[in-house]
Amino acid sequence: QENYSYRQDTVGNGIYMVDAASGALLWSAGGPGGSGTADLALSAMTQSIPSRIVALDNDGDGFADRMYAADLGGRVWRFDIFNGQGRGSLVTGGVFASLGGAENASPANNRRFYYAPDVALIQRRGAEPYYNLAIGSGYRGHPLDATTQDQFYSLRDKNPFGKLSQSQYDSATPLLDSDLIDITNDPANAAVPTIASGWRLELRLNGGWSGEKVLAESLTVGGIILFPTYQPQPASTLDPCAPANGRNRVYALTV
Repeated sequence: QENYSYRQDTVGNGIYMVDAASGALLWSAGGPGGSGTADLALSAMTQSIPSRIVALDNDGDGFADRMYAADLGGRVWRFDIFNGQGRGSLVTGGVFASLGGAENASPANNRRFYYAPDVALIQRRGAEPYYNLAIGSGYRGHPLDATTQDQFYSLRDKNPFGKLSQSQYDSATPLLDSDLIDITNDPANAAVPTIASGWRLELRLNGGWSGEKVLAESLTVGGIILFPTYQPQPASTLDPCAPANGRNRVYALTV
């Protein structure tokens, strides 16, 4: 993914679970073109996953029950772990959201996720709990790139504790940009209904689409999502030998 053109990967497009003591492989998921045979073959896993995998223990028994991951195709993945099962049925999973070039490969939509989603359990009075997945896109390999129209997302997984079978994952429809409330024009006063699947913020508030991007994980504290961005600036005309300065910002938005 370092040569600007959007491509499918055959390296890095896999997830591995290993024994921490012995290093023995316990389970794996992978996309087409990779080496070996994955326990969970996923045809849509066509881009690499450079970030950490988020693992959650939903019931406090000391075993992970849920995993989330994000890839360079702008996808967010969800997995359920059935502890005690064999390798062939240990984990089910699929695409939870597809928000980048995997669905629309135009240069403007080539959004890449280099970092894991920040997952927070949200419980509002009188409403069902959900996992909020906060994540922003940005071309870390080329931070000066201004072609891609990057965005920040707040996604709601409204099935925080239930587990899905593989057939349910295979038939599920991933969240798309069009399913999310666009809060860009008035983020301070935008109303996001309880029933919404989440919201998105286009990073064009500071002079239009100018290459502003997210180059770090976000952090959710007390229902507030905090995340930094970087916006490249043109090189100085006074001193062409000096490096171009970037502009950094920090956003704080309600989940």
